Amino acid sequence: MTKKTIRPLEGFNFKNQSHRKWLSTYLAKSKTHPIVEKYYYPLFDVERGISDKKQFQFFFGECENSAEGREIWQLLQGAWGKKLRREKQKEKGKVQYSFELSTEFGMKLQAIAKKRNQSQKNALEHIVNALTPTQSMFEVHKLEKQNSSVSYETETSCLQKELHEANKKIRELESEVISLKEKNKQLTQDQVDSNSQIEVSEQEISSLSAQSREIALLTEEFKLVQEEVRELQSKAEIKNMFTGPMKF
Repeated sequence: MTKKTIRPLEGFNFKNQSHRKWLSTYLAKSKTHPIVEKYYYPLFDVERGISDKKQFQFFFGECENSAEGREIWQLLQGAWGKKLRREKQKEKGKVQYSFELSTEFGMKLQAIAKKRNQSQKNALEHIVNALTPTQSMFEVHKLEKQNSSVSYETETSCLQKELHEANKKIRELESEVISLKEKNKQLTQDQVDSNSQIEVSEQEISSLSAQSREIALLTEEFKLVQEEVRELQSKAEIKNMFTGPMKF
């Protein structure tokens, strides 16, 4: 009767720390099995005076000598092979995904792949890649439009508040100027009637001059604010010309 054999782990190297770590982690999950338990605990025990590589060879031989051991080894070898494939795919810029699809979706994907003479993986990649650029352009355009709209609305709101305050101040000053003019007119009339010299205090003259300057400054500021509002409105009209809904 021919003895059944098992193959060593392809590419496994005990000098590679990541390989050793993976093996230790994997065997830890199966350490309740007698064969694994016998060799798992002392596998990296340097005090035994046996190298980890030699100890692993003992484990390999023990697995090869029984049907149960060969089954354990086949599972170990399958897990190791899967790890190698994942690493190779990662080097090529690919990542392995595992997810469930509905039966209906799976049948449709299978039909599309068959029609295109492609694997289901390639067919799915082709479908996703064909949709992504268009959707990305639409989302970017939508986001830019939203940001532009929010920015314009914020600027407009702030300017409207400033304009309201400026107009309010101007109305108050205009009312005060009218009152001062009336007062000055009355003083002049009294001067004519009494044919006497009326002297206006320096403090009142200074106050009138300061208020006049403030009126002039506010009037200039009001003009600047109005100009800025007109510019923003013009910009908004130009943006609206180029940010209409995209059609695909």
